Amino acid sequence: MANVDVFQRHSTSWKNSLMLDYKQSKHSFYVARFISECGLKLIMEAWTVSLAASYYHKCMKSVSEKDVDPYVVATSCLYLASKNDNRPLRLRDILNVAHSTIHRDSGVLDLTEEYWSLRDSVVQAELLLLRTLEFNTTVNLPHKYMLYYLDSLRQWISPEVWSQVPIIRTSWSFLQDFFHDPSSIDHRPQHIAISVVYLTLQCYGVTIPGACDIEGKTWYEIFCKDMKKRNHLVYH
Repeated sequence: MANVDVFQRHSTSWKNSLMLDYKQSKHSFYVARFISECGLKLIMEAWTVSLAASYYHKCMKSVSEKDVDPYVVATSCLYLASKNDNRPLRLRDILNVAHSTIHRDSGVLDLTEEYWSLRDSVVQAELLLLRTLEFNTTVNLPHKYMLYYLDSLRQWISPEVWSQVPIIRTSWSFLQDFFHDPSSIDHRPQHIAISVVYLTLQCYGVTIPGACDIEGKTWYEIFCKDMKKRNHLVYH
């Protein structure tokens, strides 16, 4: 389990990467990137980070950005998503990481009025979040479908190509990046998973031998009957 100084131990990898100034924008991309950065610092599972982003996008469809602080809502999304993980995090850990991610030069929050005010805001935001989710915190994420599709496709791709091309890693990165966009909650998880794998194969020029015309169907139509290909794009 993470502790109060977790961000100090996991901030090094972020120092050499692109650092966004979250105080400059409340755009959904920035907030989703904030969720992703906090999730990495908290050593959260990838699917848990995507779950938090999904909560955020769903909540903001029902709530005006003018009425809430998006980053407070995002922090409550991280907290709620962590409860669905096998390693739930303490609220104080999440608050410290969230605060230090927005305020780059700050340290661990002391138990002062600032800390308790932030804590109360996040707890209140969690109640709002639960109401907008209609108290249904279960989300059918595309991660398990993507791993199943990749495992199946592995049997059709030569071992040489599979070992040389980072298909799994790239697909996983594309999938995580897609949750930066609010439209990630508008599509079926199976469609997202197949589209991510399709994009990865297209990027590396990898074809699926013998799987182009099985019963007159493409490989992705075999996995999901209502997937179609038009203008070189896969969508429903």
